[in-house]
Amino acid sequence: MPTIRMLRGSPTPLGATWDGRGVNFALFSANATRVELCLYDASGTREIARVDLPEYTDEVWHGYCPDVRPNALYGYRVHGPYEPNLGHRFNPNKLLIDPYAKALNGSLKWSDAHFGYRVDSPREDLSYDRRDSARGMPKSVVIDPAF
Repeated sequence: MPTIRMLRGSPTPLGATWDGRGVNFALFSANATRVELCLYDASGTREIARVDLPEYTDEVWHGYCPDVRPNALYGYRVHGPYEPNLGHRFNPNKLLIDPYAKALNGSLKWSDAHFGYRVDSPREDLSYDRRDSARGMPKSVVIDPAF
């Protein structure tokens, strides 16, 4: 995987924001302990880079990538507690769409791998699923707001 430079960036605005030189990524999470930005090839099938968002300001994880351009495909893997009884279901095995994305690429290919828990487990939704969901997920797209 290529090395992607990641700088501090800004907690605002939320989402992926192209400024003409690079992209600022900002994602709200009050309880996450780590957020990874995953970048994909143009087909959205192969992960080409993964890098942590380095900063956390006012419950927003953020970072700035001078190497990323419009049309880049991305998603997030969010780490944190897996404590369903307390309402926390963080599972970094599941690729997440940016809730602030302005465009998506691809379509959802539904499977049990999208659940954070094992569907067939006797522990039901208190279990934990380690399968990677990325193959079946649409990817968020960095847009150029000038177009």
